[in-house]
Amino acid sequence: MTVELSHNIVCPAPAERVYALLTDPAGWPEILTPCQAVLVRSATATTQTVEMTMAAGPETVTWVSERELRPEFYGVEEVQRRPMPLVERIHTSWRVVGLNKFACVLLAEHTVELTDDNPEAADRLRAMIHRNVAVALADYRAAAHRHMTPLSQDAMPDNRIRHTVWCESDADAVYRIVCDTSAWPQLFEACVDVDILRIDGETTDVRVWAMQDGRRVSWDTRRTHHPDLRRVDYQLLVPMPFVAEMAGQWRVIAVAPDRCLLVVDRWWSMLDDVTGIRDGIDTVSQAAHVVRSYVDTNAGAEMRVIADRVAVAR
Repeated sequence: MTVELSHNIVCPAPAERVYALLTDPAGWPEILTPCQAVLVRSATATTQTVEMTMAAGPETVTWVSERELRPEFYGVEEVQRRPMPLVERIHTSWRVVGLNKFACVLLAEHTVELTDDNPEAADRLRAMIHRNVAVALADYRAAAHRHMTPLSQDAMPDNRIRHTVWCESDADAVYRIVCDTSAWPQLFEACVDVDILRIDGETTDVRVWAMQDGRRVSWDTRRTHHPDLRRVDYQLLVPMPFVAEMAGQWRVIAVAPDRCLLVVDRWWSMLDDVTGIRDGIDTVSQAAHVVRSYVDTNAGAEMRVIADRVAVAR
């Protein structure tokens, strides 16, 4: 049995400041109310193994988290294995999404795998996570507000990109548009056609036909929906021209009953040899410029269309 939960909070601090707190386990006992002790067992530039002891009512609990840092998206992927009875695994995705130079949204998405199908245990777990995450988000918010000096921000790598847009609508309406790929040719100017290849539960394989620099191109994408998180994960099974691999995530973050933030993160790798694919494109550097320019322009247009669509529908 799987339980998915999403929580967020707006922080009056730069995104890089909140991310710095999120990725500094040694400082957690000072800022997280239930945290009693932290031991960093190992750490590299992109990974952390952290042992954390926390108060849980009159008792204390200790668990170990394996953390993968995604600084290009101010993100952390965190896994806890058998952290408590009846729980096989907890996977937490943290994201910090900048709103401007002085504010951001801190998002926590939990996917919990129970050892068996136990609705009562699932309900107790949901209540515990709601309670604990609310405290943790408020603690991070307060700590970020106390440390208002901005940190330096590295440029996002050429093969990583994030787009955001405010939508004046409830989050569910935006999520429905994100999920409905059959409507894309009517919504998005660059999209020519969409073929639904396979549907298996919350996973859909889709072939997208689009115009790229005046040429008709296509790619196959596998989209996995997480309705409780309002998130869609995708990977290109057959990538677009010049690209070896591409994946990404669409997120709809509710910040008010009639206002939400649509966030799309994308990452990709280029083919080692791009010769012969298109006239005039002979180097990986040239191809990388074409791909990033297309993704940036097309994605930005998609975001604006979705925001305008839900605003008109209100």
